[in-house]
Amino acid sequence: MATHAEVSEPERRVGGPRTWAGDTPDERRAARREALLMAGIALLGHPNGPSVTTRAVCRESKLTQRYFYESFQDYDSFVEASYRRAWEIVRSSAVRNVAELTDKKQIIKAAVRSWTKVIANQPDVVRTILQAPDTESVLKEPALRQRADAELLALRVLDDVEDPLARTMIVRSVWGSLRTLFMSYMNDEMDCSLLDFESRCETILVRLLIPSECGNDGSGPRGRL
Repeated sequence: MATHAEVSEPERRVGGPRTWAGDTPDERRAARREALLMAGIALLGHPNGPSVTTRAVCRESKLTQRYFYESFQDYDSFVEASYRRAWEIVRSSAVRNVAELTDKKQIIKAAVRSWTKVIANQPDVVRTILQAPDTESVLKEPALRQRADAELLALRVLDDVEDPLARTMIVRSVWGSLRTLFMSYMNDEMDCSLLDFESRCETILVRLLIPSECGNDGSGPRGRL
């Protein structure tokens, strides 16, 4: 016969939130939500294009639909949350690298390296950002908002351009160029190493954003492309 001191399960409660194997219910819910989001990113950022269903997400995350609906009201809210999570990953990398910089060329280099680092380690994150809005209508507005946030970084090196329309046109051109270049690299359309690709992207952006840094022959700080 069990005594009051005996506990037959790993669940223990000692003056705080109920825990199971060392995790609180909130921690377990957060971990499940993160697993679902990363599954969403893997599916939204698949090399063959987004292929997201609730069943596919549960299979990828190894969780049941019960846990899917524990964290998300419906499919659209899940897709939008996965997209925001992908942006958070890139943004956190960029903020760390750029926050303390004031030199324009260094800002450009740090920003590019933030993206290429994620391309190297989590290409599905970058694919989610760049390709998912083309197929998921729910991402149209979030994509515009996130693009505006990304463009703020380019504006940091355009403080000498006074014409608001010119500034907008330049940063939109930069974002469009980078989007095309990143997707081309990840689709194996660029015959170069990631380091070489990174260097060339930096040179292109310096030419676009700081033309005064280019030589008379059009070469950038690292020479011709």
